[in-house]
Amino acid sequence: MGKKLGKLYQEAELHFQNKKWGEVIDVCTAIIRLEKNPDLRKARVYKYRGRAYYAKGDYNQAIADYDEAIKLNPQYAAAYRRRGRAYYAKGDYDQAIADWDEAIALNPHDAAAYRRRGFAYYAKRDYDRVIESCDEAIALNPHDAAAYSTRGLAYLYKGDHDRAIADYDKAIALKPHDAAAHGNRGLACSFKKDYASAFDSFLKAGRYDKRLKSNEVLIYIASSLEGITSDREERARLFKLYWALAEAIYEISTKLFYNFKDDRGVAHYTSLRGLRALAKRGNPFRLYNSAYMNDPEEGQVFFEIMKKVMKKEDDIDVEKTFYKHDSSKDPHSSPAYIGSFVKIKSQNDQEKDKAKDKLFLWRTYGKHNNEEAGGACLIFNKDQFAQDVPPMTIGSMSQLEYVAEQGEPTSQNDPPALYRVIYKSEIGKRESDKHSKLLEEHLEKLASSLKDINELLEHHDEEHKKTLVRLVRELLDGIRFLFKEDHYREEREVRVIQMAYDTDGHPPPGRKVAMKPLPPRFYLEVPGNFRFNEVILGPKAGNESEWKQWMSEKNGIKVEKSKIPFR
Repeated sequence: MGKKLGKLYQEAELHFQNKKWGEVIDVCTAIIRLEKNPDLRKARVYKYRGRAYYAKGDYNQAIADYDEAIKLNPQYAAAYRRRGRAYYAKGDYDQAIADWDEAIALNPHDAAAYRRRGFAYYAKRDYDRVIESCDEAIALNPHDAAAYSTRGLAYLYKGDHDRAIADYDKAIALKPHDAAAHGNRGLACSFKKDYASAFDSFLKAGRYDKRLKSNEVLIYIASSLEGITSDREERARLFKLYWALAEAIYEISTKLFYNFKDDRGVAHYTSLRGLRALAKRGNPFRLYNSAYMNDPEEGQVFFEIMKKVMKKEDDIDVEKTFYKHDSSKDPHSSPAYIGSFVKIKSQNDQEKDKAKDKLFLWRTYGKHNNEEAGGACLIFNKDQFAQDVPPMTIGSMSQLEYVAEQGEPTSQNDPPALYRVIYKSEIGKRESDKHSKLLEEHLEKLASSLKDINELLEHHDEEHKKTLVRLVRELLDGIRFLFKEDHYREEREVRVIQMAYDTDGHPPPGRKVAMKPLPPRFYLEVPGNFRFNEVILGPKAGNESEWKQWMSEKNGIKVEKSKIPFR
């Protein structure tokens, strides 16, 4: 090996140890150009560059590098295992399983490959195979905490709460500060109605990973209630009431969840600046705080609906009780961050779909520099969204991966859930409407839970009462913005809603501020692999050919002009 090549290898190793992924990519690219020696050594360089691309969230390029490594060394088990991770991150779970099967065939003692295959089966909701794969991983490596945690999730989903708790106990014994294991243990205890143990587990989860206090509702509830009382039994009673509220809210949101079986995807209208930003690699989609919604009636329909649900004279007024409890004239901040889309009908639908090219949508949302119809419409594939809403869990498989890899970063997240907006007239419109009747039943359950908490308020001083009321308000905001007036019905709106709670007087991790246009606005980012695959330029958007050329060369995205005449 020449001096120059040897120096490059040393630089690559140093950059890799320091997690400087851009430098790793540059140096590995230089090595690949210069390396003339055996294929096995070059295969390792491709694998290392693939790991760097993976760490940066560029899963397609990572897969391309692992492909090259496998071509140079078809027996390279580690390359199959790594490529499986990249396919898993893209949501291609079948291909991930195929790669981990190959890695296992080449190295039957690779416990990590068995465990990772369990990850993919978990994503496919095949819990029996999750257990089988994790059994193999644990047999090979009894100290694999992530394998116990993953198997615990499978038992949790199967309703075997005792086995789930036993697995989380083993995972925690191996990694005492594993926040996700503590959190999911708390969930299993909650399902067993052991609320005191659940409370303790959720508190530990929040202490070991403060991010979970911001984005996991049950951990946030426990953390918020911690200062109310130190008595364990009283904490259990408090948590039981708020658990019931969270469960009612969760059930309502899952009944509203929009299933894509008969639809193609969704469209989002934005400015040309928004198009340019989202087209750039690494610029994720933004969810803005609910305070910035352009509909002045946002969130009010929910209060009207709850008044209809609470029909008795002694029933409470949800808005007055929980949103106007104190005398402050300042608006309450909301933990809800929202992205709005419109449904696109199936290509097989007899009516020609116009949701992605509608005049009133161009006028209202597809503006650029405040000029109507000067922006763009982005089309998102249905696969970019969660197809199913799983039972409540704490943490995610990406967090388990993070623990398993001892800190190696990954930007993989679960795809965002998409909820269809319910319009006011849909509530109780027909007794024969199963969806409407089911929704009403869950709203009544929600009302009962709110009345129970209202009775609780009488037994606490004013300071604690403010905390308890605020907590209810923040939980309700998870569904409050899914109800709208009928005059918006033509929009066929669907929404992504992500909750991010302020904790310990600090803003939620990951919240950012957009300084332009003024005034500044808070937002969160959707996972980086959330990408659009088609663009329609507005009727008054210019430079069509330039946009087509740039988008084609940059991302291979189809661009066309709106068919609507606009004057």
